[in-house]
Amino acid sequence: MLYQHSARADLPTRGHIKKLIAAGASVRTTPQLPNHLVIFDGEIAFMSRPGEEGATPGAVAARDLSVVGFLTEVFEHLWNSATPYSASDLGYQGATDEIQHAIVTLLAQGFTDEAVARRLGMSVRTCRRHIGALLQNLSAVSRFQAGIRAAASGYVDAR
Repeated sequence: MLYQHSARADLPTRGHIKKLIAAGASVRTTPQLPNHLVIFDGEIAFMSRPGEEGATPGAVAARDLSVVGFLTEVFEHLWNSATPYSASDLGYQGATDEIQHAIVTLLAQGFTDEAVARRLGMSVRTCRRHIGALLQNLSAVSRFQAGIRAAASGYVDAR
């Protein structure tokens, strides 16, 4: 199972993940995920489909083996770059640096706090708490100064 890092801080989700791990599942987390995806036996994939204006959200099934193969490769790429999760992990343990890097990267791209929070699957309040910790870690008194220091240290691409 692959979850966003924000699942590490959500108590109901953590309880669910602990049950999955106890049943033998492997779980990892990553800063961002595109959409929900379930692949069965490399033969069929189900993807969530957001509801367009006035339409009900749903799912799409893909049976074409080249499409399912591509989606499997995308999942494997995400899995290999994700952070392992243990049932004993508390909060964002092991993922804090990745979360802060994702936040800095999205802020550098011009996203608002609200958009960053939505992309990372967390509340705006939690996102702002991470931004505050980031400012403190960089010894910055403003977002601008934090951006300069993050770019100078190579924490984020200055382009």
